[in-house]
Amino acid sequence: MTVKRRLRTVVAVILAILFLSPAVALAFPMGGGTGGECPIKTVIKMYLGITDEQEAAMEQLKDDTKAAVEPFKDQLRDVEIIETLLAETVDTELAKSEFDAILTARNQIADIGFAAALEGAQILTGEQRTKILKWVNFFIDFRNYIRDYPGWEEIREEYENEIKPILDEMREERREENDFLNLTDEQKAAFEELEEASRALIEPLAEQLKPLVYQLPDTLLAEVIDTDEANSLYAQITDLGNQLYDIIIDTAIEGVQILTPEQRQAILQKKLERDAKIQMWRDFRENFFPH
Repeated sequence: MTVKRRLRTVVAVILAILFLSPAVALAFPMGGGTGGECPIKTVIKMYLGITDEQEAAMEQLKDDTKAAVEPFKDQLRDVEIIETLLAETVDTELAKSEFDAILTARNQIADIGFAAALEGAQILTGEQRTKILKWVNFFIDFRNYIRDYPGWEEIREEYENEIKPILDEMREERREENDFLNLTDEQKAAFEELEEASRALIEPLAEQLKPLVYQLPDTLLAEVIDTDEANSLYAQITDLGNQLYDIIIDTAIEGVQILTPEQRQAILQKKLERDAKIQMWRDFRENFFPH
């Protein structure tokens, strides 16, 4: 698995645990807007034996969490980092300060999410958490079994020798057709060097992060939850996540400076055109398919 794919998996697991712990997830409406409760939610409630009091506590937790997160979401919407990175002259100090603002808001949201996950898990009984953990571990083991299945080596070799060259050729043709930036050989070499340097920094941190993430289900869904252990584990994950974010920030700032001002403006123009199309579709949907 590549570093990028591994990081996406890690992030997905973090979000799933921090923001969609079983207790919190049950608190969010799952119906299709017909006024009835989603059958899946009903089955889960019956399987776990969720009481009316527990469901009411989860609903309150959901409302409190949404209210606490909203101001920080507004802060994220207010940051115009893309415009800063793609300006004719890149102000690196401004870019770093805006990235810092993003990181601060994201960390606040994550802190609130983790606190909600921990509180939500404690709304459940030890027996209920054990039932959930059994299923969580099953799916993790099943995923690992598929990942480690020995037959993949033969398939991987076939893919590398037969399929990947075809895809690479198609990708290169498409890249040439859509290469509106007209990168020079020097720029391409600079981007490749930057990517290699970033990967060398990211890989060790990703390897440290992965086992910590996999400890979260056992910690949050233990029969008796140790809150100190849970908070310590979350602090370690947050610290490593922030280190990864710092590398991504430095890479992004350095990367856009490889481009010329004209190339950055070309990217910005493409973004504005895309945003306009998205807004046009949203307006169409709201006008012709109102909620």
